[in-house]
Amino acid sequence: VASALQIQYAHHYLHIIGVQEGRRPQFAKASNIYHMISSGGLDGQFGCELWFNTSLPYAGPDNKLVFIHPRDLHGVCAEPKLLVVDLNTPNLRLRCISAHAPHSKLVKERASFFKRLTTFVHSASPVLLLIDANARLDLIGACTSGIAKHIVAAAEQLPRRCASGEAIGGRDVGFLCDA
Repeated sequence: VASALQIQYAHHYLHIIGVQEGRRPQFAKASNIYHMISSGGLDGQFGCELWFNTSLPYAGPDNKLVFIHPRDLHGVCAEPKLLVVDLNTPNLRLRCISAHAPHSKLVKERASFFKRLTTFVHSASPVLLLIDANARLDLIGACTSGIAKHIVAAAEQLPRRCASGEAIGGRDVGFLCDA
């Protein structure tokens, strides 16, 4: 399954992929297209992954083609529901986070999860947060309690530009959310 997904993602020129519910053991390994890092699952559940395309260049100085290399990837945190990896190249610095929030009915666990997540969003580098927030995205901007409070708090720490172009809580949010 992973090899078929890699081909599909590469076909769409995706540089960084976040996976939640990967359910695979902890590992870091390379394929022909992606260098994959897994936080590891727990009893056949959970597991976050980040995949970095090592075969697709991005523009460096003077339009020189530059590639992500595994030596540029530095693990910060690996837990069944949270994976944080810093990408540090001479031309690009980025904190990449793949996260999977607890179910909305688990109020205390969610509060703890988002408090912990917020600590990793504080970074000198721009942050790419790829998250299954287990929340309805259309409600986030409208309320200030529950999940919205935590996502907006994390979003306040992120750069103003975001992949989706959507504004949440008056700020652009630099993450993609699979609700």
